[in-house]
Amino acid sequence: MKADIWEGGHRVPLFVQWPDRIEAGSTSDETVCHTDFMATIAGILGHDLPDEAAEDSYDILPAMRGQTTGRPIREATVHHSIRGVFSIRQNQWKLIPHLGSGGWTQPAVAEPKDGGPAGQLYDLSKDPGETTNLWQERPDVVRQLTQLLEKYQQENRSVPHRAERARTKNG
Repeated sequence: MKADIWEGGHRVPLFVQWPDRIEAGSTSDETVCHTDFMATIAGILGHDLPDEAAEDSYDILPAMRGQTTGRPIREATVHHSIRGVFSIRQNQWKLIPHLGSGGWTQPAVAEPKDGGPAGQLYDLSKDPGETTNLWQERPDVVRQLTQLLEKYQQENRSVPHRAERARTKNG
């Protein structure tokens, strides 16, 4: 299922061991990606990444060290299948603006049926197996996540420009 857009191909645990830096046995509910290693390692080394580097990488060291700010480190997480079908996850919601797996599991691509959903929306907090498509029941969430995914695609990044973040943090 790694080729598919569904959770079975993307949801994997992350284990980190760093004696005297990360408390043994600690856990975090933060959604993170492998892309986050670049910004995290840069942060550990005290290196500022330029705006054009690691456009989708967040420093997740605070989550690894059990620090919380009251909001997620990353605004949302974007994935894609082997066939280029995208999904976006924000908090408990996951939107896939297509039908089908987008990968090797059949149907890879499906056409909307008359009166049926044009894509997929799941509440992963209640349905991690993605069995109940809420696309038609939650048009507000579909609209919000579609706009955010389109914004990320237009800007070619999900991380705000680092210069803007630094100004906001220090200003």
